[in-house]
Amino acid sequence: MDLRPVERFNREMLGLERVYVQAVREAMGPSRLVMLEALLRDGVNSYNLPLVWRRELDQLGRIVSGIARLRADRLDEIVAVFAGQQFKLVEALTPSNSPLTGRGSLFSQAQQSTAGKRRGILANMVESLTDWLDNLQARLQAELIRLRTGGEDEKAAADRLLAEEIADGRASVWRHAGNTMAANSQRDLWTAATALGQTYYEAGQSQSEQRWRKQAVAAIDERTTNCCLRVHGQIQDLDAPFHLTGTPRYADYKQHAPFHDFCRTAEALHLEVFETVGITTREMRDAARAELEARERTGTRVEIHPANAVSRRG
Repeated sequence: MDLRPVERFNREMLGLERVYVQAVREAMGPSRLVMLEALLRDGVNSYNLPLVWRRELDQLGRIVSGIARLRADRLDEIVAVFAGQQFKLVEALTPSNSPLTGRGSLFSQAQQSTAGKRRGILANMVESLTDWLDNLQARLQAELIRLRTGGEDEKAAADRLLAEEIADGRASVWRHAGNTMAANSQRDLWTAATALGQTYYEAGQSQSEQRWRKQAVAAIDERTTNCCLRVHGQIQDLDAPFHLTGTPRYADYKQHAPFHDFCRTAEALHLEVFETVGITTREMRDAARAELEARERTGTRVEIHPANAVSRRG
């Protein structure tokens, strides 16, 4: 396998995550100030306070949806480049009597045939990227009722509901929502990315008599989880789930990455002919096994730089 497309894909996805989360956090700042000002001005027991908060969160939701739609377009571009590079490799390594030869660009055909399905995937992602706001609104309402019942003042309410910093050893509802947003955004972006990739692979398979499969590719370094080290290099049919044996993991069998929170394992295309280019699946598995054995032997995780699918401790 040629790892360069996978490494570029991972870099682009990490950049997309950072830009998206930063943009949403920046949008959250002014909304928090408006809500805090209303609390301190009108008081905990104000009848108007929940209405002001609801209007502000609705406005924040519209802003977040706009940010998500913009990033959805960028995600579509990232996956298209990743898939396109792999399709080019298929065509380059396909013998002259292959059914792929002479049909023009296989990738352009796949792009056209998957346009509708990709739009649906991205629309679902945009919707899921705003789900945390509904939960935030519900939690603020519930906590506000509890604080009113307990006779708490505005300072206590501000600390419990809207503080940016830890107060009394607890994260506020607002701070917790920001952390939830960041975690869910990473999961939703990578889930959509693997779904988009799958649509391309299925479209390519439909035009070929060869067996197209998918392969889990992790970047091995000190942060790689036991789960991803154990699934690294695993090959499955496009319609078959990956078998997960390490920890942490969402389930024993999962159709696509991410396999756990903050998972960044990519799903690459695999054809038998890919074993003749770059590294082999055996080399990938050997690298993962070596890291697992080193951790078991030493009980430590050693910094590995640069991280890639065959990284080894120095």
